[in-house]
Amino acid sequence: MACLQIIKLIQAQAAKVQAAKAKAAAEAKAAAEAKAAAERAALQSELQELTLKEVRLRAAAEGVDEDAIEDARDGDTPKESLIELILAKKKAAAQP
Repeated sequence: MACLQIIKLIQAQAAKVQAAKAKAAAEAKAAAEAKAAAERAALQSELQELTLKEVRLRAAAEGVDEDAIEDARDGDTPKESLIELILAKKKAAAQP
């Protein structure tokens, strides 16, 4: 009987540890996502302050494909399109 109770206590403790690990992992993921969103918003704000030419040069410096840059420049909203290309490039670079 005592052995059975000890086993149940060990199992209960293991379940608590597992739940704590899962909670910590979820919190870490949420914190990382919040940080990434804040960084994206800060970069977007920074880019909005630049001229179209500066954004185009920044896109090239970030490694955005030249054809994509030209397509963006030819569109209805070139600055916004270039900014989105830069943000997408940054996001892709940040992916593991």
